[in-house]
Amino acid sequence: MPKQGSKANRRGNEGVGRRKALAVLGGAGAAALIIGGRVRWARAQSKITVRVATIQQKSQESFLVLQRWGDEVKKRSNGAVEVVLAGSEALPGGERDALEGVRALGVYDGCSLTTSILSTIEPRYGLPDLPFIFRDRDQAFKVQDGKIGQTLDEMLVKTAGLRPLMHTYGLMRHVHLSTKAIKQLSDFSGVKIRAIQSDIPLRMFKLLGANPVPMAAPEVYTAIQTGVIDGWETPLDADIAWKTYEVAKFTSLTGHQFADVVLSVSERFYQGLPKSAQDVLVDTAKDLLADHRKRMTEVDTAAAATLKSSGVTVTEITDKKPFQEAVSPIYEDVGKRLNISDLIKDVRSM
Repeated sequence: MPKQGSKANRRGNEGVGRRKALAVLGGAGAAALIIGGRVRWARAQSKITVRVATIQQKSQESFLVLQRWGDEVKKRSNGAVEVVLAGSEALPGGERDALEGVRALGVYDGCSLTTSILSTIEPRYGLPDLPFIFRDRDQAFKVQDGKIGQTLDEMLVKTAGLRPLMHTYGLMRHVHLSTKAIKQLSDFSGVKIRAIQSDIPLRMFKLLGANPVPMAAPEVYTAIQTGVIDGWETPLDADIAWKTYEVAKFTSLTGHQFADVVLSVSERFYQGLPKSAQDVLVDTAKDLLADHRKRMTEVDTAAAATLKSSGVTVTEITDKKPFQEAVSPIYEDVGKRLNISDLIKDVRSM
């Protein structure tokens, strides 16, 4: 038995005190009062901490929007809910570390990850990763905001236990190589290219004629520098954020996939929160989305200019039809195997 005043006893007393406080406050750690039909938060007595992991670099808008979300959540909850971000320095294994940290280890409450990595636990969530499925960003946004996006989000909650709150990226992915530019389909032949550790990107590059190499993002720079791979594929701003433009001087605007990064929280964690705390997380994310998309457009334009001024050869591709035809087997296979042929058809017809 612990002695009176011991650390164990104090921790036990603190735990009891905290549980009583949460019971009194409806589990929020602060009083959420309904005044005039609106929720108003009283002064925080015990905080809810939301631990979120992401490999997005701190200079990227996709990381900055998480900071703005956290700041606004704290403000709206009067300090009762606080978001703590864990960046790439805490995730040597990249996105897999973040995903396992939420689902298997419980060291994080949420994560901001690509749909590619999320599709490893709910394959249907990889629909936005199908190559060339979107003409442009506007079409992708319509899917995210509409019935199809809602259906996919519900799948992720049910299968993976992750509740999407916000799409924190929204740019097209392009190819960055140290050896040459991609101008036509045959240029992919034999290229060793890093691909996200997920089925669709790996299959896509094989169909294009390349040799995809699964690899965590933190390993890419050195791998290109030492010739282990010829390059990778990522949006323009990520190429700058990871500084890979220093070792991969040929950027080809393939626009082969839409980079969709999703902020989500553990469904178990979410359901353990009081309604007032759930609402502040969800509503704040919704309110920031339009401004975030505008910022991402500005980021993409600025990134292209930065790459050119840094000596990178940026190549436009005018005819993408041969690339699209090369990867077409993915659509039929994925549609039948995952029973989402109708969803794929609906997206392509928009």
